[in-house]
Amino acid sequence: INPQILIVKGDSELVINQVIGKYKVNNPGLRLCHKEVRSIIQEMAQSGTQIQYETISRGENGKADNLANLGMDVCENKVEVHWINLNMLMGGKL
Repeated sequence: INPQILIVKGDSELVINQVIGKYKVNNPGLRLCHKEVRSIIQEMAQSGTQIQYETISRGENGKADNLANLGMDVCENKVEVHWINLNMLMGGKL
């Protein structure tokens, strides 16, 4: 998939600035993730995708926050995910 425009929205100004390279990533555990994200962004940009970054309020980021929390719970084996769980979480939008 090679979209013409990718709009990255995040509720953390720090993370957005780390992704664009304005701020350093000091946490050793996050450096590998940061490197991977930067590599993907670079590949997309070289393929012609225009990438825009927006900082949004936490209130506007509720669904993404719910998915992130669910992802962490799955990784920690706290929950088992089924299609219906995700569909309900997203308010029936999937």
